[in-house]
Amino acid sequence: MIHGIDDEIVSLQAAHSDIRRRYSQPESITPFLHAMRTKHASRCLFAPELRHQNRVHLSYPGYSEMLTGQVLPEIDSNSYGFNPLRTWLERERDQNSRSVVFSGNWGTFHRIYNAPASHISSAPVSRTCRVPRAQQFRTFPNHRHDIETYCAFAQAVRRKKPSAMHLALGMTDSWAHDGDYQQHLMHLELADQMVSDIATHMQPDYMVITTDHGRGRGIGWVGHGVRPLDAGCETSWCMLICRTAAHRRRAARAFSSMRHLKDVYRLLVALCG
Repeated sequence: MIHGIDDEIVSLQAAHSDIRRRYSQPESITPFLHAMRTKHASRCLFAPELRHQNRVHLSYPGYSEMLTGQVLPEIDSNSYGFNPLRTWLERERDQNSRSVVFSGNWGTFHRIYNAPASHISSAPVSRTCRVPRAQQFRTFPNHRHDIETYCAFAQAVRRKKPSAMHLALGMTDSWAHDGDYQQHLMHLELADQMVSDIATHMQPDYMVITTDHGRGRGIGWVGHGVRPLDAGCETSWCMLICRTAAHRRRAARAFSSMRHLKDVYRLLVALCG
């Protein structure tokens, strides 16, 4: 995403010519994020590599690490039960008596957030958020489309006016596992539009953008967690977009010590105050 398309992956795709034509430059994949890093750097901080402390590099362990700041060795698969660790959203809600919003595309978040105990569940998808089930809006088992996830998120934010919110998108990962690089890139572009919409219309003081795991390189790009085939999946990256340059200055110290995925939790706590 940051450095542009991967030619090795593109060469394996049936639509390789279309991909090269549409995404010839890095900024054509995620124009908003690219502009923040270049034209608006006074409001942006970027950490190109966050190493994982969990050893499996899968989604449940990755989300648990970033959302709780802790690593339980027994959380070593996506099938783990209810998470016993307390998340940053629970901390923000309970310590500061503030409203929070979460919307995620993956059913497993019910266990990651331990919804029965925390009472934090993904925002429901209303009838007006439903999208057609054509191929371009294909969903995968236990997932809903990112458009529905974002629509539910936006509706919940308007209704609750929260002090903290978490939007978890995932169609880029689903299409990567499916081996379709073109759809993967298209959904990166879609996610970039959603981030732009949040910055423009919701205008939060801070937006933390990161990933629960990395991806393999070359032919290993479809997976993560099985090495050496997908070497490279053991790191994530993080971008902090600030509403003003003054907000960036206030956040710079907390951001400067970002080294591991679990440091995202510490950053979120610092930003929430």
